[in-house]
Amino acid sequence: MCRPPTDRPGRTRESMERWRAIMCPRLIRDRAAEAAYLVFGRRRLLGVAPARWGNDGSRTTSLRDARTLMKKTTYIIAMIAGFTLMSSSVIRAQTVLTGKAFVNVNLAGQLDESDFETTFSQSVYSQTASAATTATVGRGVMFDISGGYRVYRDIAVAVGYSHFGKTAHTKGVASIPNPLFFDQPATVSFDTTNVDRTDNSVYVLAVWFLPINAKTDVAISIGPSFTHVSQDLIAGMDIPAGTQAATPIIQRESGTAAGINVGVDGTYLFTKRYGAGVFIRYNGGSVDLDSASDVKAGGFQIGIGGRLRF
Repeated sequence: MCRPPTDRPGRTRESMERWRAIMCPRLIRDRAAEAAYLVFGRRRLLGVAPARWGNDGSRTTSLRDARTLMKKTTYIIAMIAGFTLMSSSVIRAQTVLTGKAFVNVNLAGQLDESDFETTFSQSVYSQTASAATTATVGRGVMFDISGGYRVYRDIAVAVGYSHFGKTAHTKGVASIPNPLFFDQPATVSFDTTNVDRTDNSVYVLAVWFLPINAKTDVAISIGPSFTHVSQDLIAGMDIPAGTQAATPIIQRESGTAAGINVGVDGTYLFTKRYGAGVFIRYNGGSVDLDSASDVKAGGFQIGIGGRLRF
């Protein structure tokens, strides 16, 4: 396949080896190109003929043909890429959200637990009685509803409300002075007491819709939230006269926690107006109550519910 012409006088073995070292790679490459042309059809598939070599090792086609082949190949690749991008844009343009307004109604679970502490003291028997308590608010079920309106293309504004209620468990330890002697306090443990907790949250969101197809979309939202916390807690104790016993006094305290609401919501429409969806989000903050500081409100939430578009 790669033999130098031998009909020339004066050709030495060294010159034949040099010819082979220079010309053989080119010949192999061009023979492969010729085979490719034959497999795919006409030799001039892209308008450039395969290179040919004479007996004297001269090339009958110029480097300009190779450059032309490269340019045309690059042009075809660019056309294919452009067509692919145009097709993707057309598919995206044909996916239009249904309706301008929307309502989401969900049943969700709050995934975070929160703990808080209270401490207090009071005067008795001319001495000081003190107590410390801890309370735990566990996970629970919540109700959520929100609605919004698309103001520009895939951008919407929305407002929502959620309600969470749970029975918390609290317990404590108190130090009660002796009614007859100084510096002889008794330690009293409060039995575990059930207290109520409610969170009512209002939030305002900026929403970005990402249509997947005609029936499915994903919404990303973020905005401020305001959660009104109502918490029953042990804020004092009743000490019967002449004893070192104590009964906890439960009182309700409340405050508003300012926080953030950020989440992702996925919707699938069964019809143009009705569908179902799931969401996961963080809606939380903290508040200082009269008897307890840094009380956590909200947290991570996940839910499922109905979707309405109109």
